Amino acid sequence: MVHVITPDPKYMKDEVVDRLKAFAESNGCAAAQSLSFLCDIIPQTANKGYGIRVLKERLGYNTVACIGDAMNDREMLQNADVPVVMGNAMTEIKSLGRLKVNSNDHALLPGVADLMSRIIAAKQ
Repeated sequence: MVHVITPDPKYMKDEVVDRLKAFAESNGCAAAQSLSFLCDIIPQTANKGYGIRVLKERLGYNTVACIGDAMNDREMLQNADVPVVMGNAMTEIKSLGRLKVNSNDHALLPGVADLMSRIIAAKQ
């Protein structure tokens, strides 16, 4: 994995991300922006979605819920049975969620805690 990091998010413009994606693809890899200042380059088959498929196909998990907020979560959310997006998710990711939880910087109930609270309430 290669992390391409900029000191200022304004430098990670769409054209820079597009160039990184083209470079990655020409070398059998994929690139995904995970933060406003960070883009990951990884082997084509090494993504979070592959991990979810392994859980389901090889390990027999029936239902998998996943929480994501960035482009490096796209394949994971697409393969999840219950895709959950954070309130602070990138615009392209928000459309993939069946459920939306608070952002990860919510003062009282951050996103993961929000989801857990909902699950516990549903079980009672």
